[in-house]
Amino acid sequence: MYFELTESYQPKKILFRDENIKEIKEVFYRFKNFNSPKNLLIHGFSGSGKTTCINHILSEQNGNYIYISGTQCITAHQILRGITDLTYNTRERLLSEAIIKMKRKPCVIVIDELNKMKRVEEIRWLFNDLNTLYRETGCSVIIITNKNAIETEKIIPEDAKKTLFLNKIEFKPYDAIEMKGILEQRMKKLECSIPEFFLPLLSSKIIKEYDGSIRSGLFILRECIEANDFSGERINKILKKIKGEEFEENFQSFPEHEKKFLASLIILGEEKNQLIAITTIIQRLKFLLPQRISQLINSLESQGILIRTVAGQDKRKKYVKFIRDDIYSMVNDLTSNIIPLEIG
Repeated sequence: MYFELTESYQPKKILFRDENIKEIKEVFYRFKNFNSPKNLLIHGFSGSGKTTCINHILSEQNGNYIYISGTQCITAHQILRGITDLTYNTRERLLSEAIIKMKRKPCVIVIDELNKMKRVEEIRWLFNDLNTLYRETGCSVIIITNKNAIETEKIIPEDAKKTLFLNKIEFKPYDAIEMKGILEQRMKKLECSIPEFFLPLLSSKIIKEYDGSIRSGLFILRECIEANDFSGERINKILKKIKGEEFEENFQSFPEHEKKFLASLIILGEEKNQLIAITTIIQRLKFLLPQRISQLINSLESQGILIRTVAGQDKRKKYVKFIRDDIYSMVNDLTSNIIPLEIG
């Protein structure tokens, strides 16, 4: 029911992403007409239209591509199996077969949802394999991820980074007007009515509280229609549930040392999401070098968990805190059974 409000529905017209689509199409055009490969790293928040756009583009390519989803393939070995359609037990054998296949029938390799790969080592192995495949065949590679591009590039081995030379395309969050326009587009074919105030209300809440995720907007719209409840309270309740589920999924992919570090910050904070001086963290977590603590804060800041700030008159003294109170609450719940780092 309400198929137009699901992720499976593919609209004929993609709204507000003309420039992104043009850039991606250029990869296929150059590869097909000039044998001139160009590689992409497509990044942006969940629900910003990346997969919808790539599916729209692939539907026009007459099969001149291989599409692999990180949802089904979460290791480098599984992705090579997807590329080759073979089940050999070693990556080396699969990589050799992939090279033979790509030389015989060159095409663009599209790997969606790289963020579903949980282990950093797997991502590095994958990029090493793609690097070899690209060197040997010249086949273009398109990588799609929800992660920040800078954070993703930190993981990529230097040799692969230099060879693949990934051009970055950012899918920026929708604004409230764009969100409302997309929801109205999806509603046109539905035989149901909603209050006039609802779409502007829903759009503004999604933008303000959830980074403009159209996926979340569609889910909430569908839930409200089915419940025949279009109140702000209903939207807030569903939003809280979605945020909790997605944050927990993302948290499970964090390295263990980041989880332990967050558990330690909860203890050091003592009160709910209070500012913690970075000098205090260095003094109390004495088994971690200051450089390592800085790296952990940088990583968690780039993932939207922590934020650095200053307080009071001394602008030289830096503090850290959870970026929002709801993030603090979710981390507090998820780290309750995690042993923190040793605190002095």
